[in-house]
Amino acid sequence: MAFGNGGGVSVLASGKTISIGSGGFGADYLTLKKLKQIGTAAQTLTLTGTAIVNLVGCEFNGNLTLSAGGFLLKDDVFNSASTFTKTGTANCHSDGNNTYNGATSFANNGSSGRLRLVPPKPMCTATMYLLTPPARMCRFVTREITIFTRT
Repeated sequence: MAFGNGGGVSVLASGKTISIGSGGFGADYLTLKKLKQIGTAAQTLTLTGTAIVNLVGCEFNGNLTLSAGGFLLKDDVFNSASTFTKTGTANCHSDGNNTYNGATSFANNGSSGRLRLVPPKPMCTATMYLLTPPARMCRFVTREITIFTRT
């Protein structure tokens, strides 16, 4: 399912949230392109199975909690606390160029598969955490960022 593929900017009105229906979302891609959140309502996206969230050019002003089989991030702005959890086995390689302005954590809780992240823009003002069990791979593709890992 894709939103924003036709061009332009989609607006998420103040106080509104994105929700997954009662049937769930367990396979394929959920793509959000150029989505701009007005206001600071917290957003929680929970996808299951092999489903992958693809965010391209989005701006979230409220806290964001994302849990899915995988996720891809490109040209996004996260202005509050953000938590990203990969639960599936796919290899996920995000393109990067993101801005994180709140405390941000990344976790690879899938039984296998890589979570590879290009570092944030230099204007990043957030504390970044990699909360991944030692047996799973989660890494930034650079040495320009201080990474805290859970032991």
